[in-house]
Amino acid sequence: MLSISHSQRLARVITGEASFDFVEANYPDASILALPFDADQSDVVVSDQVLEHVVGDPQRAIDETRRVLKPSGLAIHTTCLMNPIHTAASTPSDLWRFTPEALRYLCRDFSNIVDCGGWGSPYVWVATALGLRYVRVPHAKWHPLHQLATINDALWPVSTWVAAEK
Repeated sequence: MLSISHSQRLARVITGEASFDFVEANYPDASILALPFDADQSDVVVSDQVLEHVVGDPQRAIDETRRVLKPSGLAIHTTCLMNPIHTAASTPSDLWRFTPEALRYLCRDFSNIVDCGGWGSPYVWVATALGLRYVRVPHAKWHPLHQLATINDALWPVSTWVAAEK
């Protein structure tokens, strides 16, 4: 499994108990635009919140992850869509935003789009304005924060993703 730019946490959530050998390609030592691997080497490629920072053509980044996948391999890309501009000295600029349809389009040369979607709602911004963005959501279904956090409106995705099979 190839983890791009510190995406191992999501990779471990996805794989659960499955045993994978992780290989990392982390910015700035490696670029998603020119991965230092031969073609057809990885079973899974994961990039979590990476594509919005690509300094270059996002299509080239998607194509490069497809190149390193084995036949029938799976690429999983997540991005933020509706978020404040974010950058730090240690990361590249915040350059791009992708709707689910844009991610589907970028992955059009894959054999199969396994899943493509987004999650969010306008209530995310209410919680953010109240300073609750990083507060743990209570598990109690009666709790107002739990109720707000579980509302999903397809027209207001905060994060988007695509899982595509080579």
